[in-house]
Amino acid sequence: MNTFSTTEQNKRNNIFFILSVIFITNAIIAEILGTKIFEFDFILNFNMSVGVIIWPVVFITTDIINEYFGKKGIKKIRSKREEEKRIEKKRKRRKRKERRKKKKKEKKEKKKKREEKKKKKKEKKEKKEKKKKKKKKKKKGKKEKKKKKKKKKDISTLK
Repeated sequence: MNTFSTTEQNKRNNIFFILSVIFITNAIIAEILGTKIFEFDFILNFNMSVGVIIWPVVFITTDIINEYFGKKGIKKIRSKREEEKRIEKKRKRRKRKERRKKKKKEKKEKKKKREEKKKKKKEKKEKKEKKKKKKKKKKKGKKEKKKKKKKKKDISTLK
């Protein structure tokens, strides 16, 4: 157990915070500038990435943190960084999930609309068929009445 006074503990915390900030900012800058390439014309002519210059600072910072704070200090920084990555992945997953839900909902709505259209068409067809049947019945009824009248006429003319 560390037996530090509160002022010493505050100093340690401040140093840890400053070193962590240096580590994280240099790591981010190195990642961003790592894609930039420059020409190195000292003795030999060759191209290098800008990240090559910045990454040593990151490694030296981790060595200093390890020296003063041990593995726990490094794990704290690493876990914070990993936590940020995990949160970002979670956010992306959530967005994907929301997009899928939205697409699924849209598909259901489209399907529902299609089914409603089919239902309406079917109802229209049924109405038309009913009308046709009614017309046929009326025609049959009229034809039968005409036939009956003819028969009556024929019978009355025969008498």
